[in-house]
Amino acid sequence: MSYNIDHIEPSVLDAWMFAKDVVALYREHEDDLAEGNFLQEIIDAATQALIDGKPEERIELPNIWWYGEGSGRSFEPVFQEEIAPKIMGKVEAVCTWEGGDSTSAFVIEDGVFEECDVEVKVSRRKKAKR
Repeated sequence: MSYNIDHIEPSVLDAWMFAKDVVALYREHEDDLAEGNFLQEIIDAATQALIDGKPEERIELPNIWWYGEGSGRSFEPVFQEEIAPKIMGKVEAVCTWEGGDSTSAFVIEDGVFEECDVEVKVSRRKKAKR
């Protein structure tokens, strides 16, 4: 049994992929994708762009889902090494791993994937003046 991702929460999601890359990655890795993955959300739009003869059309990422069955096993070889290099723009996100007992973070900027540390901080709220 692999250790899977429960949730990925982006703090920054201003990213896109070329339609041709979405379709190629989906076809090549369909059997290795996480149970819940963002490519499922954009494959129809990407396929339509190819049908319309627009392989260079930008497909905006509505989310950065990668969770559930197979997400842990496929995160590095598929998500990091194959998909992330095709993501343009910027993504900053925190991954909550199975059961919430660990977190990790990453940044993708114009196809470059970087693992990051997660820091939790408690800050006191400013009291409203009366």
